[in-house]
Amino acid sequence: MSIFLRKKAAGKLIIMSLLCLMLFMAIVLKNGGHVTTTTSNPLTNYNNTTSIVSTINYEGIVTLQDMEEAMELYTTNSFPFPFIANPISRCQISPFLTMITPSSPEEFVAREFARKYRGNVQDVLQHEIIHLFIIGKPTENKNVVTAKLLNESHSYGDIILIDVLDSYKNLTLKTIMMLKWISNYCSRTKYLLKVDNDVLVNLINLIRLLESAPSSSFVTGKVSEHPFAFRRLTVKNPVTKEEWPLTNYPPVAVGTSYVISGDVVKKLYQASLYTKLLNIEDVYVGILLSVIGVRPQHNEGFRVPAERACLPKCCRYDAITYHFDGSDNLIEHYREVKLLNLTGHCM
Repeated sequence: MSIFLRKKAAGKLIIMSLLCLMLFMAIVLKNGGHVTTTTSNPLTNYNNTTSIVSTINYEGIVTLQDMEEAMELYTTNSFPFPFIANPISRCQISPFLTMITPSSPEEFVAREFARKYRGNVQDVLQHEIIHLFIIGKPTENKNVVTAKLLNESHSYGDIILIDVLDSYKNLTLKTIMMLKWISNYCSRTKYLLKVDNDVLVNLINLIRLLESAPSSSFVTGKVSEHPFAFRRLTVKNPVTKEEWPLTNYPPVAVGTSYVISGDVVKKLYQASLYTKLLNIEDVYVGILLSVIGVRPQHNEGFRVPAERACLPKCCRYDAITYHFDGSDNLIEHYREVKLLNLTGHCM
């Protein structure tokens, strides 16, 4: 290599080093001069206890005081919607974990699939588990779909059918009714996992995590530290300044999958009775957590993108929940690679 080329390469290396240093300094300044580090890996081999690792820097977050000063945070709510189908008998035990999946009325195939790979599991590492779906009323073909839902409920006994129209904007109501159901009919559950249809759950890693978790005042998942309140109507969840005057929301456990201890479930439902509603489900849960004074703990094992974690013929086994971005993608992947849950290799 000529002297000119060597000098040119050395110059590029120096420039890249300077750019990396500038980027590092920008991150440090953004974090108020603090560098956040973790000494352990939150994703561990399934044979070991999965760590509870929180890397959240709570400096500069939206606080309860910020919310109270910026808006009329408190009001009076009531949720008198009856349970059209109510699987009370499923919770006669004191389950270690109750998994509840919000589902749309027409998602018959997705529910059938979920029953096969996680719904039929009743015991993991000698801990009792139950799995249920929560569904609102159909908005189309109401009589036909409702009849099919009631028949499905009669066949499997795992559907909480609520007298609320099933729509994206009603997801907050759906979650509140989930909290209400647990509080009223399954209050002895130790932990609740709210998990979407398009999420694959590594039950061994989840149970390992919960075996070492606090039994109270505990919430974990993939936590967004400073979620931004978007105003533009072109985004998925826009809010007006009247609805939410602050620039950011409090810390939020992303809604695809998160765990709540049983005592927090009851406190969240009680707080929903007097806290102003917002129709962004996971954000509203984050607001309620601020109201009751519970901070969600971040864990990298939740909502791991499937395209990154599930290679051909195998999903890596050091995560807790894998997000497939659509139940069809999860079903297709499961069928193609014959994933087997509760094993130590390919799920």
